[in-house]
Amino acid sequence: LEAFFDERLPPQIFTVKAFGRWYESLDDEARHRLLYDRATLLRDDAETPGEEFPDRLTVDGESVKLVYRFEPGHPEDGVTAVVPLHLLNRLDTDRMEWLVPGLVEDKVRALLASLPKSKRRSFVPMADYARAALEAMPPMQGGLRTALARELTRIGGIEIEPGDFQLDKLPEHLRFNVRVLDESGRTLDAGRDLAALQDKLGEDARRMFMQRQADEWQRDGLQGFEDLELPEHVTTRTGHAAWPALVPQDGAVGLRLFDDEAEARTQHHSAVLERIERALADKLKYAAKQHRLSREAQLAWTRAGDVAGLEAALARRVLSDAIGDAWAIRDAKAFDGLATRLRQEFLTAFSKAIDTLDSVILKWHEVTRRLDEVGPAQPSAHEDMESQLADLVYDGFVADVPVERLAEYPRYLEGVDARIDALEIDPRRDVQRQTEVQPWWQRYLDHLAEHGVYTPELDRYRWLVEEYRIQVFAQQLGTAEKVSAKRLKEAWEEVE
Repeated sequence: LEAFFDERLPPQIFTVKAFGRWYESLDDEARHRLLYDRATLLRDDAETPGEEFPDRLTVDGESVKLVYRFEPGHPEDGVTAVVPLHLLNRLDTDRMEWLVPGLVEDKVRALLASLPKSKRRSFVPMADYARAALEAMPPMQGGLRTALARELTRIGGIEIEPGDFQLDKLPEHLRFNVRVLDESGRTLDAGRDLAALQDKLGEDARRMFMQRQADEWQRDGLQGFEDLELPEHVTTRTGHAAWPALVPQDGAVGLRLFDDEAEARTQHHSAVLERIERALADKLKYAAKQHRLSREAQLAWTRAGDVAGLEAALARRVLSDAIGDAWAIRDAKAFDGLATRLRQEFLTAFSKAIDTLDSVILKWHEVTRRLDEVGPAQPSAHEDMESQLADLVYDGFVADVPVERLAEYPRYLEGVDARIDALEIDPRRDVQRQTEVQPWWQRYLDHLAEHGVYTPELDRYRWLVEEYRIQVFAQQLGTAEKVSAKRLKEAWEEVE
């Protein structure tokens, strides 16, 4: 170590403080090289363990190999996580954002430097703010950008959001490179966008994981639970946590083992729903004949989609909601109890839901006709309300919207109607109100366009914006919950 430092440090550096000043003066490449060389010194066979530059990364009980390389411009410059395909879905994007301890401070500095100039100038000297924020942040908890934004907002007196950091301005070596290997050790793909790799190879990774555990947890063509008594989770022979679940198949269900609990729950719910539909086929047939939309609502809906398909989708949605937590249905006895309960409750619940849907369609038809008349005179307001309605009501929307949320639709549509009334009286006031809502709504639209993934956190945010519209444009209708710019900000941080 003495020889190493003698080559690189000016002779006048005798104190920690002096060393700190010298280190701050280095450019990114020099600092990168110094850290890389230190990581090389702290390899497995060195006497000092490389805690800041570990050779393996443990995520959710899984261990993957880390490889370090200093070669700016090379695809693997920095730190590469070498991941077997079957473990790809186990990597957590929040944890991976923190990189390794020895590079976190450099990454925090780079994130600060990536802020827009209007916000960046509030954090000078940047190194001091970076260090202060890093010391206050609980390490490895949540995403790095979320934690950093929260601390900078607290210590800097200016609002910083995770989305303010411009990731495209970060040096490549400050993001994990992930190399995915197949069973024979060949590289399937590599890159620094973990979410993109999981989107591309996630299904193959899931299939590989299940194949490795298939001997006990793979069955096809089941007509129900039969002799199954499924535990909620198991530990595989390789020591991994896994979740057994039913999966829907054509006219039957199968049994699989999942490496992702959320996916297991989703598939299990779909399989239980498919079996319940078959068990209650007579009730569904009766509902299709006796509980219909009114003639007026049917005519109104023909402009958007098929009436019979809409009614059938609602019946399925009512059943899906009534099942509740399907994960608790783990054997034949539990399933039979669920079927008995739903046989007693379904028709009443569906009759109430069809009445709600009827009023929603009639009000939607009325509002859209009024909106067509607004268009030429108030294009900005027309575009905003058209965007709102398109996201509320579309062909197949009842399949996506829980019945409990559908019950709020009449109030949402009344809010649009009230806004049109006020717009005709005072267009300028509408413009002012729209500026309060538009930024929050645009975030939602941009997120969907960029990611295309509708998460529970995004769903929470989306409906909070809808309540905010009521508060801003039609306060007399009342909101279902307290809503404010602060609550919207907190909800958006959860999305981020």
